[in-house]
Amino acid sequence: MAAFRRATTTEAGVKATKYPAFLWGILLICCGLFPGGKISAQLGYYVKDTTIQAGVKPVDQGPRKNALEMVINYKTRTERFTPEEIFEYGFPDGRVFFSRVISVDGRPQRVFLERIGHGKLDLWFFAGYDGDRFFLERPSERQAASGQYVWPSGQQPESSLIELPEEDGRGGPFRALLTSFTADCDQVAEALKVVRFNRKSLAAFMSRYNTCSSRPMPIARFGVTTAVSFTHPGNGRPEMEGLARAGFNDDPALAAGLFADLPVFADGLTFHPEILYSENSWSAYSGYKEANFDFLISTASLQVPLLVRYTLPALRWRPFFNIGGTLTRHLRNDNTIYRTTVNDGVATIAMTTGETLTARDMAGYAIGGGLQVALDHRRSLFLEIRHNGSYPLQRNRMHLSSLYLHLSFNL
Repeated sequence: MAAFRRATTTEAGVKATKYPAFLWGILLICCGLFPGGKISAQLGYYVKDTTIQAGVKPVDQGPRKNALEMVINYKTRTERFTPEEIFEYGFPDGRVFFSRVISVDGRPQRVFLERIGHGKLDLWFFAGYDGDRFFLERPSERQAASGQYVWPSGQQPESSLIELPEEDGRGGPFRALLTSFTADCDQVAEALKVVRFNRKSLAAFMSRYNTCSSRPMPIARFGVTTAVSFTHPGNGRPEMEGLARAGFNDDPALAAGLFADLPVFADGLTFHPEILYSENSWSAYSGYKEANFDFLISTASLQVPLLVRYTLPALRWRPFFNIGGTLTRHLRNDNTIYRTTVNDGVATIAMTTGETLTARDMAGYAIGGGLQVALDHRRSLFLEIRHNGSYPLQRNRMHLSSLYLHLSFNL
């Protein structure tokens, strides 16, 4: 019965539980064999000898120091563990580190490697002072005949860890090694062409290989965009004489600019800023009491949409949806009002100029959707329909409602 005892300790209100090796094995079976390194989505933990201590909160010291020691702060003391003292530790967010032996500055050294990919092929990350390093490993190569993992206790670099060479500026060496290790999955052939030598990109690639998925890789895109816009001014000054009865035309205009599409936290989610230049002109006529009014507006504008975009992970035809805010600056903002009165057969025309109708600065929203068409592994064509609403940052000015038909192309 002693083998099934469980010891529980409490420090600073945090409950930490030690499980013997037998219960640890059950826990690993229930979770899957080290599934993404997560023992619990809410608990930090570490493994020492044959016990796992869960419920702790490791201090995140940054990638470099995390590779050298684990630190736990309690109210009355601080605990530190080196790779020689513990076998494994993990953060509540799912990051997991294992004690492994690699070559550092030409000498073998035991460090904590972060596992950022797990499955048929594991990917390990080490943040060294001379740059980031990555290692590939097939889990089967460190298993004994019984199927249990064997973790070396010596101080020699582990032969099962194959380091990815740094790229030579063209991305050749590391892609060549990845190609040889992932040749059994044709679905990642396109992803191999765009994967980069950094933590986020390599982890995304390894996730696709381990599930043999053809999901597009998250890559930054920069390009040009053109649009046809139909913009209608809305009355923001009902008290202005004659304006309430005026019906402005919908002005079709061309817009052109640049865009970026930058991956963020989740697959398919990107930050999509743009900068667009356009010129518009509107006119309206109304009769009010004994006067007739002509309203003329001419603008040249820079608009900056700041959008969040979600793209469905299809291979070639990818529907997307985006929403966000817009900022508009009218570089030219000419407003002219003609007031015509007729007395005894004599027409009198009074002209008023200035920014009396549209504001120089506006803010608003944009919402739209469309289709991304992959032309090759890096270039795409984007077709989109989008609605914008822009509102003045000054009181008593008109708002603008727009419909955009976008055609974009990333370089």
